[in-house]
This record gives sequence, structure tokens and C-alpha cells, in this order.
Amino acid sequence: MLKVKARGKTLYISGTFMGQRVRQSTGLPIHNKKKADLMRLGIEKDIFDYQMGLSHKFVNENRKWLEAVELYSKHKVDLSDVTRLVVSYLSPLNSYKFVRIRPDLIDDLLSAKVSGSSLNRYRNVANAIINYANKMWGTDVDRVPNPKVDDSRDEHLVMHEVKNLLSVAKLQHMYHYEFRSLIFCGLRLGELLQLDHSNYDRTSNTLFIHRHTKNTKTNSRSIPIADKELQDFFGSKAKGIMFDKVLSKKLNSILRALLRGIGVSRNVRVHDLRHTFAYLLAQSGADLGDIQLLMGHKDISQTMRYRGWIRSRAEKHISKTLTI
Repeated sequence: MLKVKARGKTLYISGTFMGQRVRQSTGLPIHNKKKADLMRLGIEKDIFDYQMGLSHKFVNENRKWLEAVELYSKHKVDLSDVTRLVVSYLSPLNSYKFVRIRPDLIDDLLSAKVSGSSLNRYRNVANAIINYANKMWGTDVDRVPNPKVDDSRDEHLVMHEVKNLLSVAKLQHMYHYEFRSLIFCGLRLGELLQLDHSNYDRTSNTLFIHRHTKNTKTNSRSIPIADKELQDFFGSKAKGIMFDKVLSKKLNSILRALLRGIGVSRNVRVHDLRHTFAYLLAQSGADLGDIQLLMGHKDISQTMRYRGWIRSRAEKHISKTLTI
């Protein structure tokens, strides 16, 4: 049974009810025991309803986690402040409700809201809050799963696969210009979705990519556009957003379906279309410096993964001299 006890000048609710340990400040002065008793009864009812399967209240608290994670991600509020905010969301049971948090449900909500690198960032914030709360309460709530994506891999399409993919995408009206832009401009999905028609200079047929935040991992750059279809599309309006927002999850699903339709069974992601751009550059004779500039890499070490695709100048000499 839970009891109302005084501690200093404040009333607390503490004890064990239906196997659940509770220790919660009411925030009430010691002369307001009647109101504290009503809070105690409310806590007991919440525990009873949950244990009997009569309430989904604890599951729904995950939505408030999403709000807290968003607050931290967008406004850079201190982590301890966000955790305290979560505590207030979960009061009056604090650690009891925290133990009932479902990391898989948190992840479902995050996945429906954001995608790509943003999703990884949101998951990391959620896990930072969970770690902080575990330390504060001595609980052992699991972390939100955050599998690492191997961006060092070099999966890509070759030219005949590119032609077949774009042909089918255009025929079926399935994100044709999105895929075409990713392949022939080497854009990240986030960069693609931020493009405005004013980023394109019709006179020089050049697309300008700008840094949007201080911590972005790419340099601003200009990309010559040689593809006639993209020239027409980019120059179709003076200004306005080029592409509608689309989650990477949906785009990846459509890309894989289209690739299966043309006989490509490899696990090719949307981000691998950027690698395809680098591959096509290397095959056309570009060196690492050219690729670095067009990809927008801050450091040449980021570009070194593509060095195996560049045809060595020594090849023609080897073919002439090292023969018998």
C-alpha cells in the first residue's frame, strides 16, 4: 500500500503497490495532506488499471518522448533539462512509468516522423535521455535500436543499369527526376530535397549546392549539368522548390522495386546513387581531386574510397612494356 509521508516541508508518496515500487514528490506543502491522498489514490488506480490491462496510458507516453527528443534536436536544450521535461511528462510515477517505456515504440514514432541521418540523430538523442534517466533512477531501460549504416561501402550502378533504371522510372512516373538528379549530380537526399529552381543557372547550365548549416558535412559547390533532361527540368521555373518531400524509406523501397524489375538484385540504396555519380566520373577520366570537388567532400580522405575506380595512367605503359 502506498502512503503519504512528510519529508522536510513537502509531502511524498512512497511504498509498494501491486509489486511496483513508488517514491514520488507531490510538490505539496505538509498541511495539504487531503490533496496528496487524492494523488495517492490516482497513482494506485493507474497501477491497477495497467496491471489489469485496462489502460494504454503508459504506451501512449512514448509520444511525449518524441516531443522531448524533438525539443532537444531542434532547440539544443540541455540534456538534463530535456530529461527533467520527460520526468514531468511521466509524473506522478517517474521511474515506474520510465521502466514501462517501450524503446521499439519510440523508434516507430521516430521512423514515421524523420528519416536518413536525421533519424540517426534523433535515435542518439533518445538514447542519451534514456542513459541519463537510467543513471538518475538506477533503472535498466533498453536503448532505442540504432544500427550503424556502412557509408564506406562502394555499391553502385554501372552505365547500362543506370540507363535501364531511368528508362523504367520515367515510363512508370516513379521519381524519375529525383533518381536522375541523384545519379548525375551526386547529391545527398537531403540536398536534393532542399533544391530550389533558383539554385540553377540557365546561362552556364550549372547547379549550385549551398551549405545550409554550420555543421554540415559538405562544402558548397557547383555542378555542371550536361544532361539535357535535367537542364530542361531545372530551368523550368525561375524559383520554387524542385522536389516534393519524400522519406528515404519510401524512396529506397521504390528504387529496389524498380531495380528488381530490370534484373538488379543487389542491395542498392538511394545513397548509392551518389556513389554511382562518383563511379561514372572515375570511369570518364576524372581524378580524385575532381571527384572531391564535385562530391563536396571537405577532406580528400573522404574521397579516397573511390580510388580503386580510377583508371591508372600506368595501365597503358604496363601494357606496352610488361609484355613478352
